[in-house]
Amino acid sequence: MGLRKNPLILTLLLTIFSNLRSFASNVYDYDDPHLLPGRFLMVHLFEWKWEDIAKECEQYLHEYGYGAVQISPPTEHVWFVRDVDGKGRKDVPWYIRYQPTSYKLVSRSGDEKQLQDMINRCNKVGVRVVADLAINHMAIVNQIVGVNGVKSSGGSFFNSTDRHESFPAIPYSTEHFNDYRCTDDCTDDDYIHHPDRVRNCRLGGLTDLNQGDAHVRDEISGLLNKLIDMGVVGFRIDATKHMWPGDLEAIMDRLHTLRKDVFGPNKKPFVVQEVIDSSPDGAIKAGEYVHLGRHTNFNYGSAVKNAVRNRDNKNYATPAASAADRAPNPGFSGFPEAISPDWLICPNRDRYQSSCLTETKRLTYHTPGSERRRVIFDLAKSRIFRISGSHISVLADLSNQRPVPRPVPNVLAGRDEAIHVSHAQIRAATEKSLGDLHEGFGYGNLADHEVLTFVDNHDIQRWGTSVSYKEASIYKMAVGFHLAWTYGYPRIVSSYDFATQDQGPPSSGDPNYETKSPEYNPDGTCKQESGWVCEHRWLEIRHLAKFRSDVAGSAVAAIHKETHVLAFARLGKGYFAGNNDDVDRKLDNVDTTLPPGKYCDVYLSAVYDGGKCGNNQVISVDSEGKATFTIKKKSIVAFTLKSATSPVQEPPKVDHKDWKRTVIFLKKETQPGENVFIRGGDSTKEGCEAAPSKDNKCTIPIEHVTAIDVESDVYPSTVYSAYQQWKQGDGYLDFKESEARQGTHDGVPASGTPLIWTTNSVGNPAFNKLNADHNLGDSYWMVELLMDCSSHDTFDFKGVLNGVWENDIPSKDPPCSNGKNHVGRCGAVNIFKWNESACQIVDKK
Repeated sequence: MGLRKNPLILTLLLTIFSNLRSFASNVYDYDDPHLLPGRFLMVHLFEWKWEDIAKECEQYLHEYGYGAVQISPPTEHVWFVRDVDGKGRKDVPWYIRYQPTSYKLVSRSGDEKQLQDMINRCNKVGVRVVADLAINHMAIVNQIVGVNGVKSSGGSFFNSTDRHESFPAIPYSTEHFNDYRCTDDCTDDDYIHHPDRVRNCRLGGLTDLNQGDAHVRDEISGLLNKLIDMGVVGFRIDATKHMWPGDLEAIMDRLHTLRKDVFGPNKKPFVVQEVIDSSPDGAIKAGEYVHLGRHTNFNYGSAVKNAVRNRDNKNYATPAASAADRAPNPGFSGFPEAISPDWLICPNRDRYQSSCLTETKRLTYHTPGSERRRVIFDLAKSRIFRISGSHISVLADLSNQRPVPRPVPNVLAGRDEAIHVSHAQIRAATEKSLGDLHEGFGYGNLADHEVLTFVDNHDIQRWGTSVSYKEASIYKMAVGFHLAWTYGYPRIVSSYDFATQDQGPPSSGDPNYETKSPEYNPDGTCKQESGWVCEHRWLEIRHLAKFRSDVAGSAVAAIHKETHVLAFARLGKGYFAGNNDDVDRKLDNVDTTLPPGKYCDVYLSAVYDGGKCGNNQVISVDSEGKATFTIKKKSIVAFTLKSATSPVQEPPKVDHKDWKRTVIFLKKETQPGENVFIRGGDSTKEGCEAAPSKDNKCTIPIEHVTAIDVESDVYPSTVYSAYQQWKQGDGYLDFKESEARQGTHDGVPASGTPLIWTTNSVGNPAFNKLNADHNLGDSYWMVELLMDCSSHDTFDFKGVLNGVWENDIPSKDPPCSNGKNHVGRCGAVNIFKWNESACQIVDKK
């Protein structure tokens, strides 16, 4: 325990521990939300009663594609009446729910019997229950039952007097708290420089538990296990960053598996860790906790908020040198990310100023939250390369940009060419859009499987740092994008109206302050006079929740960007277009990827509510999948296969008569976050540089049949989510980067035909049976394809990593290479190594 007093030793130990852990366990263990098909969406029914949640599951949530409900903390909590506005208005504040007094399941929302009934009823209709829990702390310091009107929701006694804490209903006493380490509150400076104080000191005066204590671990794990046995799917853990990762891991290692009768055998609970990690200067990183579940990605909401608010008229980030400009600040289409003014090592100068660039031979820039990066402009290839460490990737291709660039800098590239690029080209290459909102966008946006995404929540609504129901027009735009996009696991909040930060939910008032139930209008929305906002029932939001359900499993493709406009297909299943402008915008001939027919725009129509589609809400899609339509100002157009006004033509079935199952292994050591692709075909034929098509003799028709987890088409696989999206629309092995309608991974285009990382290590989530059958080992990237072998006995290919091809492969080991590419055989298991000529080709069993 004394080691915790030395932050340097602690940091070293935590780093070593984290590295060891990454090899020893499954980092995906607690990421899976265990949802039903088409239900990849959670709603937080903040401060709702258990009986009302049960009814909402049965009567509404499962009908509109909601797969889970987050509930307020179910444990016994402090109870008191306070002046919530400084003007004498009395109420029981909402935050009492986050001051537990025991682990009895009796709260403002109901008792244990009502909680169990709600869990049963929600599970029966396929809506999972996620329990919010405060296990970092107990009630705020210096409160005693019976003094100054303090009570407990279940009648239990407690005393939170400083250094004399007593919570006998658990029981906890002073030795179970961190008082011997710290009795101060965490300060702003602690959050930047002192991770040990953040974890050992008090959060806003809340009595801080010592999760390293065996008794505390037993009691907390006992609470979680009781809820698991009652049938919850998992937990949202409050204030996670204030607890040591190792302590949390010890608690979670004691957890039961989920109920077999509800979720199937051997399923681990789903866990969301509240880790607010919004700045690279922070002392505690979300990455320290990702092996313990997903983390609450506060950075996502900031990016979307800034986009829909259009902070400047030109839809570009303000180049001012203020600290605020370092935060991600996208507009709704170009969504530019603010780049700090020293990105070219040119402080006090315009960041696109010619003289500055001329003086700088290798441009260096910052993006918020990223390390300093170097950018090289290469005139010969008309591309901008980004250099990070030893890795080089293409940042932007300028070859097709018009007009011809006017000279700005003379910058030396790798081979000393003189470079000329325009201001606009530099800007276009370095700014980001919501169409780029994925892992690595700005700061803190971690991998797909590691994040819970949200526009707002119950905290930041009150902080005033988010867009919320109080700005209904732009809020609908923000949540609309959120529901249509694929990155992360989305959660929306359902609120009550509040005038002051501390105000509690609608209640009966003095003396009991019993929470009121929502009341509904004929259109299904909540009555304003009831005090409940119920954003999840707003017509636009519920329709897009249903849209999300209808397009489940389909990747984002055919992204279209204009100023203030972002549109994209959910490949083969639906189309979304948002206009954040103050005027109507017309989209001409956009590729919807849908079959020809007429579709109803579901955003404002009644079709999802059992009504009819208005004549002005019908979108016509032509024989090429193209459509022309107008998006109203500050509005959205969305339509799906299921909103077709008449039956649409099914795509023709492919005859697989002469197709053979073909496996390709390519060994390549990579870094986390990197992905290997292949590009190939039959290079002995002509047309290899042309776009792939059925008439191109160089390309080979394929269909992906790689075996991955059985739930892969229900919602993104935690292990292979990128592959699952990139494989969609990949119908040819060809020498081009991505096909016109190939799926993106949260907006990131494929660099060819995607592969998956595999190992023969049993127990590893990337274990692959074919890898094991051939005793290959780690770092063998592979893909299994149905390949049209009717006119191709062999095929050739190269691997691509970070936009860079393999070297030419010597022909010293025929038939494994042709002097340029690897050569494989149709219908076989083909095993290669990066940049090496030797191979193994084994007949497929």
